[in-house]
Amino acid sequence: MKAFGKSILRTVAHSKSRSAAVFAIVALGAGFAAGVFSVAPQMRETVDGYLDDRNFMDVQIVSTLGFSENDAKAVRAEKGVEAVMPTRQEDVISRVAGEDVALRIHALPEQGAEDAGAGSMNRPLLLSGRWPRSADECVLDSAQFLPEKSLKAGDTVTVEEQGGKSLLKAKKFRIVGFVESPAYLSYVYGSTDIGNGQLSHFLYVPPQAFTGPDYTCLYVRVKGAAALDCFTQEYRDAVAPIRSALEKAGKRRASARRAEVVADAQKALDDGRADYGAQKQSAELRLSGAKAKLDEAAAQLGRNRAQLAGSEARLAEGKSALAEARASYAAGQKTYAAEKRKAQGALAAAEEKLKGARAELDAARKKLADSETRLADGERRLAQAQAELDGNRKELEAAQAQLDEKGKQLEEARSQLDGKSAELREAKAEVSRNRAAWSAGAGKIAQAGDALAQLEAAGQGGSSDAEALRKTISTYEQQGAALSAAESKLADGKRQLAQAQAELDESGKQLDGARQQLDAKKKQLDEAQTQLDEKSAGLKTSRAELESGNSELAEKKTELERGEAAYRRQKADAGAKLEAAAKELDEAEAQLSGQSAKLAEAETQLESGKARLASAEKDLEKGRSDYESSRDKARRSLGDAKAKLDAAQKKIDAVKEPVWYVLDRDKNVGFHSFTEDAGRMEAIARMFPVFFFLVAALVVLTTMTRMVEEERSEIGAYKALGFSKEAVARRYLIYAVMVSLSGGLAGVVAGCLTLPSACWNAYRILYAAPPISPPRMDWRNAALSCLLAAGIAVAATLGSAHAALSEKPAALLQPKAPKPGRRILLERIPLLWKRMNFSAKVTARNLFRYKKRLVMTVAGIAGCTALMLTGFGLQDSVKHIVSYQFSSVYRYNLDVSLQEGGVSGEVSKLLNDKSRVAAWMECSSRSSDTSNASSPGGGTVSAYVVVPKNAADLPEFLSLRERVSRREVPFGKNSVVVTEKLASLLGLRPGGRIAVEDGAGKRQVFTVTGVTENYIYNFVYIDPALYRAATGRGEESNEILARGASGDAAARTRLTRDLLKQEGVATATFLDDISSSFDSIVRALDIIVLIFIFCAGTLSFVVLYNLTNININERAREMATLRVLGFTVRECEAYIYRETTVLTAIGCALGLALGVYMHAAVVTTVEVDICMFPRDIVPRSYFWSILLTFGFTGAVDLIMRPRFRKIDMVESLKSVD
Repeated sequence: MKAFGKSILRTVAHSKSRSAAVFAIVALGAGFAAGVFSVAPQMRETVDGYLDDRNFMDVQIVSTLGFSENDAKAVRAEKGVEAVMPTRQEDVISRVAGEDVALRIHALPEQGAEDAGAGSMNRPLLLSGRWPRSADECVLDSAQFLPEKSLKAGDTVTVEEQGGKSLLKAKKFRIVGFVESPAYLSYVYGSTDIGNGQLSHFLYVPPQAFTGPDYTCLYVRVKGAAALDCFTQEYRDAVAPIRSALEKAGKRRASARRAEVVADAQKALDDGRADYGAQKQSAELRLSGAKAKLDEAAAQLGRNRAQLAGSEARLAEGKSALAEARASYAAGQKTYAAEKRKAQGALAAAEEKLKGARAELDAARKKLADSETRLADGERRLAQAQAELDGNRKELEAAQAQLDEKGKQLEEARSQLDGKSAELREAKAEVSRNRAAWSAGAGKIAQAGDALAQLEAAGQGGSSDAEALRKTISTYEQQGAALSAAESKLADGKRQLAQAQAELDESGKQLDGARQQLDAKKKQLDEAQTQLDEKSAGLKTSRAELESGNSELAEKKTELERGEAAYRRQKADAGAKLEAAAKELDEAEAQLSGQSAKLAEAETQLESGKARLASAEKDLEKGRSDYESSRDKARRSLGDAKAKLDAAQKKIDAVKEPVWYVLDRDKNVGFHSFTEDAGRMEAIARMFPVFFFLVAALVVLTTMTRMVEEERSEIGAYKALGFSKEAVARRYLIYAVMVSLSGGLAGVVAGCLTLPSACWNAYRILYAAPPISPPRMDWRNAALSCLLAAGIAVAATLGSAHAALSEKPAALLQPKAPKPGRRILLERIPLLWKRMNFSAKVTARNLFRYKKRLVMTVAGIAGCTALMLTGFGLQDSVKHIVSYQFSSVYRYNLDVSLQEGGVSGEVSKLLNDKSRVAAWMECSSRSSDTSNASSPGGGTVSAYVVVPKNAADLPEFLSLRERVSRREVPFGKNSVVVTEKLASLLGLRPGGRIAVEDGAGKRQVFTVTGVTENYIYNFVYIDPALYRAATGRGEESNEILARGASGDAAARTRLTRDLLKQEGVATATFLDDISSSFDSIVRALDIIVLIFIFCAGTLSFVVLYNLTNININERAREMATLRVLGFTVRECEAYIYRETTVLTAIGCALGLALGVYMHAAVVTTVEVDICMFPRDIVPRSYFWSILLTFGFTGAVDLIMRPRFRKIDMVESLKSVD
């Protein structure tokens, strides 16, 4: 066995890739299973520890009449109660980040915020800042959940109490810190009956911030409950009897509590009646005193009126005398004005005359000055013109002299040109004679040339005759050259002569032009001289006229001086007379002013007296009015006070015995939400690991089958050597156990230490609870996962080895017979087979020839694709639940809940404003336990029973249709429509009978007419006429469904604010606020689903790697053969990769179909009673599943490329398969 053990170790060492693949597959399966199984228990353990640390209550009691200290004592006296904490809380409205939101104010424990005793329950945890010390300080919920951290330490929160309550001493609280509370485990804080119906924040204040001795609720701890896991049935069993006992205690305390409340109210009422009597007596005394004062004021007013009449008569006499004096003063003013106008007229005439004389004198002066200026200017211009004329004359004379000189030069040039022309004529004649002579000797020279040529031809070129001939010819040629030179020189002379002649002619023309210009300028100078002589004569005449004008000007100046002296004397005489008259008028005016001032003073006093009299009359009237108003107000006030006292008495008489509502932890929104999420994680843990293990089992089976087939000869040798079947099988079992256990251990360690923390951290987006610290092993789940993984490996190994161990050693020692070649299905389709190329045909034959390998590979790929599609589909279901419900099912976006009394006129008026509300309807909505009336033993499900006021309105505001067929579900007369989830839970369908409780608590049975699509909550919609017929009464409307006309956020805020101001409106909520709370839940679940998708993708990669590795190992000999036949490495790779791609495509197609069913199964499992996930998988999820599968296939192909290059062709061909 020692050698046998070494053989096992060698098997592990020689097949590292196979061992690694099995290790990875088992590690993934076991690790995922152990991790997912551990998530929910560790989440519960963490939250349970957190709640115990904060001393979270086991039971909360609320009452319709609150609680007194006697109630708290009665609860403490109950057996099984460990501690009781009476406390106060109130829901209020505040404005945060520009929106009106609902807050819940809690009182801190009376023992102190940090007291750790059993009586200090639901202790908040201080995150930053400090605890409040005064009644106007508070700590707020964690700042990270405020919009853009709109509130910070030091800011003030202003609150507004609702429903006429006055429980708080202060209305403004300064924030001194931020906290989290176990009472708000979830960041969805729950609902309220004020504002938009959703609690947005909570805060804690000192106990002294509340007024009054009564408490609003009691927190209770149950003995021994803290030692139990609060999520177990054992804990619920421990709390249940205490709940029952407390409900009975509430009934026993009901009459006593009513008596306490009535006694307190009666005492307050009696005090109010006493105050009413005192106020009535005081009011009567004040009214009688005010009446006496009014009578005295009227008498005084009469006396003042008589005095004022006498003063008015005296003022009239003074006004008459003043009028006469003013008339006399006015006549004097007229006389003075007439004399003044006369004198001013005479002076004005004289002054006008002087002005005319001055003007004439100034004009003459100006005229003479202008003449003098013009004369001087003319003389200056004349002198300048004469000087210019003289200069021009001199220039003209110089130009004449120059022309004369040029004329002489031109004549001389003409004489020289005539001489040269004669010379040229003679030279031309000489050249002509020489050319004729030279031409005449041309014949002789030609003969001489011929003779010379003959001599040279005869060889006598050096003879004297030949030499003489050469000299003759040379002389002739020299003469011809000289003649040509002479002709050329003659031609040059002609050109120069012609050019000189042209220049001479041009100079002659220029000279003639200059003489003409000079004659014209002489003529102009003569004309200018004549004009200058004429102007000089005119200037002499003007000078004489100017001298005459100066004499006349001197005479006019003398006359003007005499007129001015006479005007000054006349003006002085008139001024003296007017001054005397003005003095007399000023004295008269002063006397009138004195009299007027006296009269004005008297008149002012009179007006003042009238004003005071009028004011006194007004005061008297006002006093009478105020008296009457005060009297009426006092009577009304006293009447209202009496009416209130009577109403208070009626209320006291109508006080009913209180009802205690004993609520366990499951009624807490955060605790219940966490419980549901933990249960959902358990449901996922029951589903996903099964698929993981199935895929892992398939891959392990494939791997071990291949291993056994590879070692057929070794098995045969062992059997031939005498080893038993069990001994041989044990070799493979030990190998399988070693690899699977090591992989399982590694996987469960990694899974238990990572998955619970990762999933819980994702959920902590929703919950205020600490992280899992430190991460720990769940040994039970770890051991179970390891054993399950090992069991799967052992079972797969036994199944693989069984067939081989059943054969005889001789058969095992021989190579396995190859499968007979057969025509595949595609070959039976000629039209398709003929169109396929060689590579495609080989691929098709290989795929269908090895059907076992085909099935194994396709099954593995299909399983991985199905897992990924299930994950993506679950993500789609989680994401779309909110949009489907609030955008598809609901056709309204505003929900208004009403108090008793239905829709008021003001609310109706506001809702009928089409600019703000497009449409609205009334209905009654009430929570009720429902059951299947045809199955009396079945359970009950909580649902909302909705009865519209008008049945025809409901389809306008709700989409009533079947989810699968999309057919409309009719709603009208006798209609009862239930939502799909409720129908599924109760086993209902159209024609079934559903039982609901009416408003009086009686059980009513209705026949279901339709099942409609719905995703959040459960509803039963009943025709109002049918409901009235069944119950004998109608339901009062307590809810309004509406569609806002504007999508603007500010307009929506104004609408909700205006609605909340109306009497009878409890809450007004746009569905956006509700859907946002679900969005946070969706985000957390989305992260969880992504973790599962990652795990499924990793498993897919490992599976593809293992299957591809096996495929290559199986076909190493085939690849070597192809290489020997001349195939390249790339062609060999393509040979395998084509098959892998086709198998991946087939596996993807089957995996998508399988994934749809797996998704439906998982979604059904993880759903809770109040919601139904959509079953739709969007195309994008199919695309990603396919893309990832092919992506992993491509990645595996790249990783496997080096394996092709490492295939040893010689060794592979030596092997015997």
